[in-house]
Amino acid sequence: MEINKFRNLAVNKTFVAGARKLKVSESGEGCQGCCFDSTYGSFCDDLVKHRIIPYCSCKSRADRKNVIFVEV
Repeated sequence: MEINKFRNLAVNKTFVAGARKLKVSESGEGCQGCCFDSTYGSFCDDLVKHRIIPYCSCKSRADRKNVIFVEV
């Protein structure tokens, strides 16, 4: 998959990060409910940088939506 398409993966789409299948879900604001929230905290930028997870902030995403990642 092209990197820009992955970084802006659409809401309700799924992807694999390691051994976890994750779904992109629209959120209000912040990281509450994200599977990376309590585990990784401020390391999410590194996960994006290394192409492990898509963008989650509305400031970075092409669709301007805040999203979280939920394990499915």
